[in-house]
Amino acid sequence: MLLSLHIRNFVLVNEALLNVEAGLTVLTGETGAGKSLLLDALGAVLGDKAQPFWVRPGCDKAEVSAEFNVSVLPSAQRWLAEQELTDEEQCLLRRVINRDGRSKAYINGTSVTLGQLRQLAEMLIELHSQHEHHALLTAQRQLALIDTWSQNHALRKQVKQAWQAWHELYQQQQQLLTSEQQRQERLTLLRFQADELKDMNLEEGDYEILSSEHSRLAHAADITQHLQQTLSLFEHDRQGILGQLNQGLRLLESIQAHDASLTPLIEQFQASVVELSDIQDQLHHRARHTLVDDHRLTELESQLSELHRLSKKYFVAADELWRKKADIMRELEQLTAQDANRDSLAEACDQALTHYQQLAQQLSEQRQAAAPQLANLVMQELYQLGMTHSRLEWRFNALTQPHRHGLDQCEIVFSANPGQTLYPMSKVASGGELARISLAIEVCVAEQIALPTLIFDEVDVGVGGGIADSIGQKLAKIAQHKQVLCITHQAQVAAWGDQHWHIAKQTDGEQTLTQVKTLDSAQRVKELSRMVGTQEASQETLAHAEQMLARTARKKLFA
Repeated sequence: MLLSLHIRNFVLVNEALLNVEAGLTVLTGETGAGKSLLLDALGAVLGDKAQPFWVRPGCDKAEVSAEFNVSVLPSAQRWLAEQELTDEEQCLLRRVINRDGRSKAYINGTSVTLGQLRQLAEMLIELHSQHEHHALLTAQRQLALIDTWSQNHALRKQVKQAWQAWHELYQQQQQLLTSEQQRQERLTLLRFQADELKDMNLEEGDYEILSSEHSRLAHAADITQHLQQTLSLFEHDRQGILGQLNQGLRLLESIQAHDASLTPLIEQFQASVVELSDIQDQLHHRARHTLVDDHRLTELESQLSELHRLSKKYFVAADELWRKKADIMRELEQLTAQDANRDSLAEACDQALTHYQQLAQQLSEQRQAAAPQLANLVMQELYQLGMTHSRLEWRFNALTQPHRHGLDQCEIVFSANPGQTLYPMSKVASGGELARISLAIEVCVAEQIALPTLIFDEVDVGVGGGIADSIGQKLAKIAQHKQVLCITHQAQVAAWGDQHWHIAKQTDGEQTLTQVKTLDSAQRVKELSRMVGTQEASQETLAHAEQMLARTARKKLFA
C-alpha cells in the first residue's frame, strides 16, 4: 500500500508531505484548488511522461517521492529482486523533473529507466479517473472483469503460453508457405547450377593441374628443342662434359696421396659428377617423352575455356569454382530437407493448436459460468445506487481465430428501464449510468484485485443526495479490502472517509500556492458544511455535517 507522498516544487505545490493511511482517504476542495495536481504528482512518480509545466515557476526542478509497503505483493517483490532493487518490505519511488522536460527516475535510490518505473507501478496502484468508466465500453475490459472476478489466473496463463507456442509454429509455417514459390524457383536454379558444375567434375586443385598440363602441351616443341640443346652441351665432343669431368677427377685422385687436404674437394667433385650424370639421364628421359599431343591440347583448351566461362558466370576465380559447387550443393541439400521439415512443422502446429483449443475451451466454460454470478452481484449493487430497474448481462461470442486471451469475445448488454430489450451498454448507457455501473463492478471485484491501492477521481460526478451517499458507502466497502483514495465534490461521499485531505489555493498577490492539509474532526465538520451549504458555514450546515459524520460512523461500526 501507499505509505507516503512527498511533493516539492510541483506546479503550484511548494512542498507537501502526506502520510497515507489504510482505508478510505477523501480529497476535497474548491473547484480549481488543485486536487488534480495530486493525481498528476502521483502519475509523475509512477512513470507518466514528464511535462515542463510540472516545475513550479521560479524553480529549476520538481521532485515527487512515493513510499510503498510491498510486503504483501509477491509479484512486486519478485520483480524488485530480479532487478536487484530490493530493500526489504519498503519501496521508495522517486522522480526528478527538470524545467526542460527531462527527468530522472529512481527506485530505492537506484537510477532506473522510465520503463522500469512503469512496470513496477502497474503492480502497485490502479487509477480510475472521472472518465475511466469509458474503458468499460471496450470488449477487452469487459472480458478482463470476468477474469478478475473468477480468479482464473493460472488457466489464463496456460492459455497464453499455449497460444504463444502455437503462434510461433504458425508463423514459421506461414513463412514457409509464403516463400514456397521463391523456394521452388531457387531449387530449380540450384539444381541447374549443380548439374552444370557437376559436369566439370571439379575438385580442389583441379584447375591448377589442368593449367599446368595445358602449358606443357602448348609449349611441347619449345621444351623438346631446349632439352636437346642442353643435352648437346653434355655431348659437345667425343668425350662430352662428363668425360672431361671424369678425366679431371682422375687427375685429382692421382695426387691425393701427396696432399690429404684435397680429399674434401675430391669428394665434392665426385658428388657433382654423379649429380650431373643423373641430370643427363633425366634430360634424355624428358626429351624422349615430351611429345606434341594436339588432341589432348584441344581437350584442355576446351576445358579451361569452359572453366573461365563459368568463372565469369558465377563471379568467382576459376580456381574457386570447386568451392562454389560445394556451396551450391550444401544449399540445395538444405532446401530439399525443408520438405521433411515442413511436414513435421505442420504436424507440430496442429498438435499445438489442439492443445491451445482444449485449454481455451476450459477457460471459456469458466468464464461463461462466472458471468451470470457477477452480473447478479453487480445488479444488486446498482439497485442500491438508485438503478432499481436495471438489468445487465455478459454475452459471449466465439472468436474465429485463436487469441492469446482465449476464444471468447464478450459484450455487456444493459437495460435501465423495465420492459426494454437488452442492448450493448455502449449504445444505451448514459455517462452517469456508466459511472455507477463501473463503481458497482469495482465493488464486486475489489477483493480479487491484486493491486493494494485504488484511486478514484470524481467517480461521483453528476450525482447527488442519496445516490452520492450510496457511492460513498460503496467506496468504504472497497476500502475494507483495499487502500482507497477518492477525489470528490460530494459531502455525502466525503463523510465516509477514514482520512480527509483538504486542498486549497492561496495567493499573496505575487504567487499562488496549493496547500494540502489533513483535517481533524472539527475541521472535517467545517469542510463538509462548506460542501453542503454556502461559503460561510451556518448552524444548520454545521449540524447537518455533524449528522452525516455520525451516521456514517454508525454504519461503519455495524457494517
